[in-house]
Amino acid sequence: MIPNHDNPTKMRRDRRGNKFWAFAPYNFVPLPENVVYVDSIPDLSVYSSLNGYIQCSMTTESPLYTRCGMSPDFFSEYNDKKFYELTHEKQKERAQFFHLNNENCPIIPGSSLRGMVRSLVEIAGYAKVQYVTDEKLVFRAVGEGGSLGGYYLSKMLGPNQGENGKKWLQYPLPKVRGGYLKKNGSQWSIKPAKEHNGETFVHVEYKAANCGGHNPKDEYNNTDDCINVFIHPPTNRTERTNRGLTLYLAVVEDPSHVSQHSKPEFEKAVLVRSGHMGGRRNEKHMHCAIYEPDDDVDLIDIPDEIRSLYEKDRDKTRGYKTRYIKYDGDPLFYLVDDQDKLVFFGPTMMLRLPYDTPVNHFVPEELRSSEGIDLAEAIFGYINGKKNTANAGRVFFTDATLECANDGIWSTKEPITPKILASPKPTSFPHYLVQDKDKGHDPDKKNSLAHYAESTPEETVSRGSKKYWHKGKITLKDIKADPEELRKSPKPHKQYTSIRPVNNNVTFSFNIYFENLHDFELGAMLWVLNLPGETGKEYRHKLGMGKPLGMGAVKIEPKLHVQNRDKRYSRLFDDNSNWAEPLNDADPGSFIEKFKQYVMNALGYDANKFNEVERIKMLLKMLEWPGPDTSLTRYLQSVRNNEYKERAVLPDPLNISPP
Repeated sequence: MIPNHDNPTKMRRDRRGNKFWAFAPYNFVPLPENVVYVDSIPDLSVYSSLNGYIQCSMTTESPLYTRCGMSPDFFSEYNDKKFYELTHEKQKERAQFFHLNNENCPIIPGSSLRGMVRSLVEIAGYAKVQYVTDEKLVFRAVGEGGSLGGYYLSKMLGPNQGENGKKWLQYPLPKVRGGYLKKNGSQWSIKPAKEHNGETFVHVEYKAANCGGHNPKDEYNNTDDCINVFIHPPTNRTERTNRGLTLYLAVVEDPSHVSQHSKPEFEKAVLVRSGHMGGRRNEKHMHCAIYEPDDDVDLIDIPDEIRSLYEKDRDKTRGYKTRYIKYDGDPLFYLVDDQDKLVFFGPTMMLRLPYDTPVNHFVPEELRSSEGIDLAEAIFGYINGKKNTANAGRVFFTDATLECANDGIWSTKEPITPKILASPKPTSFPHYLVQDKDKGHDPDKKNSLAHYAESTPEETVSRGSKKYWHKGKITLKDIKADPEELRKSPKPHKQYTSIRPVNNNVTFSFNIYFENLHDFELGAMLWVLNLPGETGKEYRHKLGMGKPLGMGAVKIEPKLHVQNRDKRYSRLFDDNSNWAEPLNDADPGSFIEKFKQYVMNALGYDANKFNEVERIKMLLKMLEWPGPDTSLTRYLQSVRNNEYKERAVLPDPLNISPP
């Protein structure tokens, strides 16, 4: 049985002592307990089953934005540049809404509409969960505490060797070493540093580093954070005790033991600077110095898998400075296992580490198996590389074209700078992983939380399909970046972009053509378009960029047209000598019922209680309009109040208010 998520019952306290609950602008529809399969797909060469189209009117309920594609000329000249590297005029061009020939006539690509509809069919139709990365996530948990913090320290510093409540740790384990990047074309290796008294690198106190011609209070940057020095190696490790914590480390404290010039008994090294972790309690007072490369030892090959994982993690936007490792000779730190096999590497001693288990292993194998054809695959088509099989889809989406805009097409005359939206953080395990008390993971106890490292797929699984909450009728003020924050931000504004969204109350139209659909397949399409939920409640879809800000809420009104076989072959022209339309308007209700019956029968549930299934209730809750109180769907404040560090567990969509 799949682990079941338990909601927290206790509030956490931030650094100011205020109680808070776990919030997020998103939540999850849980994994399906089983997959619903389709026995057969009609042959497209045979005219059978249901044919016709669904005519859709779509009206924006909040500002909507889909970025325009690059022209061939723009792509060839500027594709390798970041947004902040473009000129102001080119940024304006890049900020345009998607269009074809006229930039003032917005279009929503059919591919975007198709993706939105398919994602909902996958959830409502109990499809497989296949599109989950097989890579490992990378993390760091310095000074965090809790279950993950303890695991990280055990990897880097080893077990606590103190007694009677005291904490005594190596800083770091001998398996953490210093070295230098060696590049030979696309192949990366590590050239280990020389060992002196059993150490490949040592810590250097700020006061000692300053005598090496370096002011430790200077703002560090990517070009000046590696300084050539000469070090008098310490003969052994010594103990340092602070606030009940004892560290056993090799450290240079005497300013006379650091020099910019070669001296007898001094060894060449590179002083590696790194920034503070934040806050006065965490202010750094030591850097590390890596001894020079050792030409007498073998290189350590960096497998392509580890190099690729490092580069992807390195290039993510984090909002703070870090030193990139990418050039031949760059100093680095690396961790090896008990067999001296490379685990990972990074720019600082307390480097980021990959979890032991790939992300997709937290989706049960039976839910991600390539066997069988699920409802979404049957309707939209699929390619099965493992079996070398494929099947074409039987639905075709047109682009959504502009129909009317009573309040004007655009939210703003000129492109605006929206608030920063960083990439998803699946490493936030209290949000992304199920916490099941019966499996030993109490959501109210920080030290017992399941995470990607020590927890097994039998103990925890992915929370499921991620969806964003609606935030009602938002305004530009809810979208635009704070002018004061923009003013404070160092130029160029690397995390900011520009957009030009369409206004509220702009209506588009598009068609979905279908061929040879079974009645339950057509019913699946109609269910996700109509969203027939609880009586008296309204529901909206989400589309485009800026979903965490409340952008992209749209109301879809579908009208079904089913082809009449007799009309198709009995008449070529209508009374006005135009091509006859062999179509009948049809009530979607009967097809929706067929869909619900098909799914519920496959799952062994009562066919009349589709909307009462908890998974479907959570999906509808996420699409409910105008959405919950926005105070319950904000991001946690990781800097101001340190809420993120408390690892508060995100409740499910039906229980987002504190009890």
